[in-house]
Amino acid sequence: MGKEKQLKLTIFKDAQLTVKGVFDIFKVREEIARTIQERKYFMIEKGNSVRVLPEGKEYEAEFNAFKKVDNYVKFVLTIKFLIRNFNEVEYEGKVLGSGIATISFTSEMEKDYKSKFGQIGFKNFIRELMEKYLIKDKLLAREGQLYKETVDIMNAAKNVLEMHI
Repeated sequence: MGKEKQLKLTIFKDAQLTVKGVFDIFKVREEIARTIQERKYFMIEKGNSVRVLPEGKEYEAEFNAFKKVDNYVKFVLTIKFLIRNFNEVEYEGKVLGSGIATISFTSEMEKDYKSKFGQIGFKNFIRELMEKYLIKDKLLAREGQLYKETVDIMNAAKNVLEMHI
């Protein structure tokens, strides 16, 4: 089955950064948001929760970011934070967090996001032919673009996390 059969292509599926130590999670979130906004995505917080456990707080948050690349392709990013055993500590005169932080990244490319062609019938057949023969190179370039943008966002988070380890 070729890529033209799929309306949603997953570029990264739960690619994870995990760090155990001292970090500034708010600075990480800030840097991710800045990097996403620089790349012209619209970002929303889907939800967050905090639970107090004997070994420390557990913090979860999820963010979704969207970018309409053109009239046919849309990029969708999902970024999830899970911080376990979170405790505040003083580090170099600043109050930071200590614990185990896992940030996961999923990036998907949605084709025909306006549903102009539908998923069955003759229009879908035309869409598949168009993707396979007419715009194949353009779609491959879009995949590469999403791959690079996702790696850039992951690297931005990684650079901030490594500052305090």
